[in-house]
Amino acid sequence: MRIRSSLVIGLIGSISIASMAMADGDNPSWHWSGDRTAKKVKKAPAKKPVAKPAYVAPKQKKVVDYNPPVSQTYEPAPQYQPPAPQYQPPVQTYQPPPPPPVQTYQPPVQNYSDANSSMRSYSQQTYVAPPPPPVAYAAPAVAYGATQNSAQKQSSPWGFAVSAGVESFVGGNFVQAANSAVFAGTIFNASMPGNAKMYLKGRNFGDMYKPALRTAIEIRHAAGEYSEYFANISYLKAQAKTNVLFGCYELQTAVGTCASELRGDATDLKQYAFELGYRQWFVVDGFAGFMPYYAVHGGIVHTDKIHLNMNAGANSLYNCCYYEATNSYTVGGELGVSKRIGSSAEFAAEIGIRYTSKLKGATSTNFDLAGLGAINDDASILSVPVNLRFQSSF
Repeated sequence: MRIRSSLVIGLIGSISIASMAMADGDNPSWHWSGDRTAKKVKKAPAKKPVAKPAYVAPKQKKVVDYNPPVSQTYEPAPQYQPPAPQYQPPVQTYQPPPPPPVQTYQPPVQNYSDANSSMRSYSQQTYVAPPPPPVAYAAPAVAYGATQNSAQKQSSPWGFAVSAGVESFVGGNFVQAANSAVFAGTIFNASMPGNAKMYLKGRNFGDMYKPALRTAIEIRHAAGEYSEYFANISYLKAQAKTNVLFGCYELQTAVGTCASELRGDATDLKQYAFELGYRQWFVVDGFAGFMPYYAVHGGIVHTDKIHLNMNAGANSLYNCCYYEATNSYTVGGELGVSKRIGSSAEFAAEIGIRYTSKLKGATSTNFDLAGLGAINDDASILSVPVNLRFQSSF
């Protein structure tokens, strides 16, 4: 602005000086040049005076548009955001159920009149429930190796057992009931002359033998949690009774009169058996640790030879082989109950029934001549065993 004002002022001064010179005339004058050398300078022709404007307006100030810088918005840097925590499941603490509440038994108040018409009432009584019964007997993990809980198992499914008991004979004809034909007494004994006849009563094995003693040893293998297979070998011996009444010896000279009783006995009964079987236990509440079971079995039995001695009074009629040594079959079954006595041992008691097929009757010429050849043809045996068992696992 200052420069522009100075230019304007200088311009106005120059114009004033020029006007004054023109007023002095057009004659040339000596003027000093810049180097002060005298030279004659021809004046320029005088110009016509220019009318000075009364007012010279200053130049308009150029307006410069000011564009301030575009304001910038401050955006702070994003702050650190920690990662979201992972889901942690809540820790669950097992709380045992509360004990059962004490039960209070409240019987109704009973009012009744006695003989004197006096009223009586029972006061309320508090009944405390008894403690819960013990856990029922845990069934065997294998039939012979029961444990107190099913999580415990025996190391081996194999086991053994020994048993002993008595066996009573309840059926089977040892001597069949029969009446002989008339025969000469001398075919049986030379000291018994004359014709005679025999009347035989039927006699079964129970009539001929005392209850037998049977012992057995058994190998067992678990078939399931409450069942097993087994194989056993047993020995039976029955002691013969003595002086058994068989019937009557009648002489034909005195028909209808028993001349002599027929009495006698047999040799002991001995048998050896091999059997296979299956045994099944049951879980029954309220048995206080006892486990009922059943067993079925069958196999082969060998019976030793049996001799018979028969007498008519003091005279011997027969003393010879009556049954041959015989191999026959046997089947049976038992019901029993067992009780644990340790981690892998049990005692058991059982009762059952056994059938043995008929023995082979020996041939007797004398009985054949007397018409009694079939008295030993149907000698099957029916018996009832009662045993005690001890069983364990290997």
